[in-house]
Amino acid sequence: MTAPQHLQPPLLADVRQRIDAARQRVAQAVNAELTQLYWQIGRRISTELLHGQRADYGKQVMAELARQLTADFEKPEETTRGTASK
Repeated sequence: MTAPQHLQPPLLADVRQRIDAARQRVAQAVNAELTQLYWQIGRRISTELLHGQRADYGKQVMAELARQLTADFEKPEETTRGTASK
């Protein structure tokens, strides 16, 4: 069996371009989904909890929601890192 040849520059450039383009499409799709998610969450909070009003109560709701979601979705290494520095 012979050793593999070095890739030709046009092939390598094409593969790199395809990888970059795929990464960009993935990032755009993720950003679109996150934007939609955040909009839906905000709308639900606004209509169900705040009844369309902006008030100090809304700040309290957001603080409690953030606290609970952070506990639910915090990565284990973030917890370890945070306690190690204290």
